[in-house]
Amino acid sequence: MKSNLQDEAKRIYTLADQIYKSNKDIKSHEEIQELIKNVLNSFNQKNAHLNHVQIMNLDGTLLLAPQYMKNLEHKSLLKYKDIIGKNPTKEEIAVAKKGGGYVLDTFETFGKHKNTQQVLYVKAFNHYNWYFKVTAYYEDKNNNESKNIIKAVKKIQDENDDYIFVVDFDGKILLDQERPEVEGKNIYELHNKDFLTTFSKMLEFVSLNGKGLHKYEWLHPQENKIKLKSAYVAEIKGTNWIVGSGYYDDDVYKIVALQVQEINKAYKEKFNYLATFGGATLLFFILLSYIISLYIKNSFIRYKKEIELKRDELVKSHSELESKVKELNDTQEMLVESEKLASLGALVAGISHEINTPVGIALTGVSNIEYEAKLVDKLYKKEELTEEKLISHIELVKKLSSTIRASLLNAIKLIQSFKHISVDQHSHEKRVINLKDYFDETALSLKNLLKHKKVVIVNNIDAQIELDTYAGVYSQIFSNLIINAIKHAFKDNDTDNKIEVYTVLNKDTLEIHFKDNGKGIDESIKHKIFDPFFTTSRGKGGSGLGLSIIYNLVLKELNGKTSIIDIKNGLHISFTVPLNEH
Repeated sequence: MKSNLQDEAKRIYTLADQIYKSNKDIKSHEEIQELIKNVLNSFNQKNAHLNHVQIMNLDGTLLLAPQYMKNLEHKSLLKYKDIIGKNPTKEEIAVAKKGGGYVLDTFETFGKHKNTQQVLYVKAFNHYNWYFKVTAYYEDKNNNESKNIIKAVKKIQDENDDYIFVVDFDGKILLDQERPEVEGKNIYELHNKDFLTTFSKMLEFVSLNGKGLHKYEWLHPQENKIKLKSAYVAEIKGTNWIVGSGYYDDDVYKIVALQVQEINKAYKEKFNYLATFGGATLLFFILLSYIISLYIKNSFIRYKKEIELKRDELVKSHSELESKVKELNDTQEMLVESEKLASLGALVAGISHEINTPVGIALTGVSNIEYEAKLVDKLYKKEELTEEKLISHIELVKKLSSTIRASLLNAIKLIQSFKHISVDQHSHEKRVINLKDYFDETALSLKNLLKHKKVVIVNNIDAQIELDTYAGVYSQIFSNLIINAIKHAFKDNDTDNKIEVYTVLNKDTLEIHFKDNGKGIDESIKHKIFDPFFTTSRGKGGSGLGLSIIYNLVLKELNGKTSIIDIKNGLHISFTVPLNEH
């Protein structure tokens, strides 16, 4: 409503502004003002049932009024007060001086002697020290909207052949299909006892429940008798309306009875059809079963003869099977021996693969030392060998010698370890090692492999742990764990590869944890990873011996046990050894 009034005021302003601009150079101010008033007066006459337009002077004088208040034209409304004592004209002037806006007041509806609320929009017209005022009564708008809603309900009723009625809480009948002559009248004014009783009960029902199915007795228009009627009634939120739609129970029973008759008729027709079809089907299956029984009988006799022949053949071949079983047992023993030889051959191939890296590192170190020696000799002969270059050479040779020694020791220990796995190995000598430092030494021998795959090793082993143990066993375990991770855990294009090793010292045992952040392994092969010769990289250099060797070293050499902690976020393995033996 407010939006509509604002739009109307803007249209009026635009119209008046056009009139002013078109005539300001050819007509006097009085003539232009009269033109504007005539146009807006015509507008009032055409839209009398909607909004009302007024022209006010900023001194409070009413210059143009709608038809119902023409008697106030050219009079000052500055001292006029509404029923609550507010001075609306002064408020309008204050809003107009700011350019425009809304004002809400309570006015007497002229000609009806009735007070009602109205909303208005004022807009300044500074060409003549005027302001335009567009007003509308709430009651007019509500009545107009109510009529539109009733029209819409009637349309629904006519299109769907439904019975719909609308009444308000004051007793006014807004819509009644059965008695259109009572529409617009009040139930209390009809002096009809049935109307009054039914409405009172319905009003009580809606007041208590808001909505629901309500039963009452009502005159049936076709039968002219009082019949039981059911109606779904509901209060319309935000209004004082009650809307309902109902039916006579007898009408529903008649519809149901007709449908039952139709169903029974259809049922009998289907039953007769099924009975006829069923009889024919039964006769057909009796004949078919007789034919099938004859066929089965003849087939049984034929199969019986064949079974007797097969029995004789089985008795004959029994003696042959006994000799075959003996032959198979002999063959099985041969296969077992052959498998052992095949396993031994694969083990030898694995040894070659495993020792290749430390031997290659040692060979590279020796080559570097040889190159450095020649370089120093050359510089010495040319008398260009400085003390700084000599010291640098000595430091490099020390590092390379240490690397070569670690690699050769690792190769020796690997060979000894593989030998111990294949046969009962002679006992190794024990020595005291610092576990953290020893891991670093082992990792150093694999520096080239780690650098190739961009792997960072984080050594979190407790620096205080020293063991009197088989150093070569730990070297093999650490080497195989690192090599296994390099081969299987990381992809070629990975850049943040990491291996972490740490310890947990318990009262009687030492736990050594090894974990990587690689791709992990599939759940389906978790139980196979310690099996000898099992690998997921067959054909890519994988021998399947790495984790198997670790498992056997921990079990047989260190009297410990190996556990898989995690396989989803990389591979996390731990092995636990007793402290009383090491």
